[in-house]
Amino acid sequence: MTHQLDRLVLQVPSLSEDCPCAEAYDRFAADEDLLTLAVTRDALPVGIIDRNELLFQLAQNFGRALYGRKAISQLMDSAPLIVDVGISITTLNRIIVQERPSALLKGFIITENDRYLGVGTALSLLNLTVEDMTLRAEELAAAQQRAQTANLAKSNFLASMSHELRTPLNAIIGFSELIAHQSAGPDCSPDDTPRFREYAEDIRASGAHLLGVINDVLDVAKIEAGHAELNETLLAPCRLIERCLRMVEPRAAKTGIEISVDCHETLPVVRGDETKIQQVLLNILSNAVKFTSPGGRVAIEAETSPTEGMTIAIADTGIGISDRDLERITEPFVQVDSELNRKFEGTGLGLHLARSFMTLHGGSLQIESHVGIGTRVEIHFPAARLLLRAA
Repeated sequence: MTHQLDRLVLQVPSLSEDCPCAEAYDRFAADEDLLTLAVTRDALPVGIIDRNELLFQLAQNFGRALYGRKAISQLMDSAPLIVDVGISITTLNRIIVQERPSALLKGFIITENDRYLGVGTALSLLNLTVEDMTLRAEELAAAQQRAQTANLAKSNFLASMSHELRTPLNAIIGFSELIAHQSAGPDCSPDDTPRFREYAEDIRASGAHLLGVINDVLDVAKIEAGHAELNETLLAPCRLIERCLRMVEPRAAKTGIEISVDCHETLPVVRGDETKIQQVLLNILSNAVKFTSPGGRVAIEAETSPTEGMTIAIADTGIGISDRDLERITEPFVQVDSELNRKFEGTGLGLHLARSFMTLHGGSLQIESHVGIGTRVEIHFPAARLLLRAA
């Protein structure tokens, strides 16, 4: 970020062009740090007075007597460098070096909308230039750190993806070979049919998991490229929640997790992309069940306001997320906890996709979490996407 000249302005009262030189002399004599004075007419700059030049003129024999009562316009530089406060330090330095190097000695005038604002000196310009260069160096170092972090995150993501892709592929290939070898073998019998059905179900489940992984990656690629689109229809929120619950209830029942739902059929319908909203809810619900210990609870509630829109909240009593990780949990390619990643499967793209899909709908996704207590995720739809049900 480049500083603007408002950081450089020395708001020194100007002199009128008919001001006697003696007054300017007295102003410089009274303030040893004052290097430059501007001369204005009706608040518009018309000249500049340099301290050293004026004191030299008036310090000569008879100089003060000669010029003391004359107008300052007799000694001023009537063609000073005048710059607007809105230009950057880089631009000002270029102007001085290429066009007006004398401004380093005499100073320059800073205006706002052509009216006098203050003066600038070589010293104040140097100080701000150093500050600007320091800030640029810090920004460059921060950008380099972000790039290194992103590269590391992508490497970790690729390692995780390798596992996510190989596991279902190995299952598909292995069970397919078992079916092929046993069905073609001499010992194959009708009693093997149930076993073949189990193999086929495992192949189907592995293929579905593999397809989900690939879809996540493709969705991220579309979002990053700005090609994501919405196929909008009218959706009943409670029915959508029920559909997602049917997909996660078997896993919740297996670990003894209690799921409660507070959703009324009288809620307005939502105008949105059914596939993407279902993916948002399913990703959040899956995480809630996945990271909640056996015997824990997951609660879903939906509420609406005519002016503020609709909010669907999913809260769990799971392991929670640390404050440090909470800031970046929705970033792509970021794995927030290697231990958890080894314990639970997944690409780590679910929350990133959920937030991106809600942004496409003009909504938002907010996460509140405490380690060891649980996590609450709220997805919010703006009021413009809600329609009252027909009578």
